[in-house]
Amino acid sequence: MARVLVVEDEYLIAMSTSMLLEEEGHVVELAANGARGLEMALSSPPDLIITDYMMPQMNGLDMIVEL
Repeated sequence: MARVLVVEDEYLIAMSTSMLLEEEGHVVELAANGARGLEMALSSPPDLIITDYMMPQMNGLDMIVEL
């Protein structure tokens, strides 16, 4: 079982991804933009990050570069 951070601004995509991962036994945390995802990843590093590219406030690539 892994802790997975899903960073996605589209609600339906975030929820469906979360549900699929949880069905496989993973613990999922959601962030709605790159800035929040960065905060969450720095405060409690996940085992895996799945991120969208185009999001408000900070895109996925900028978030990964900051990490």
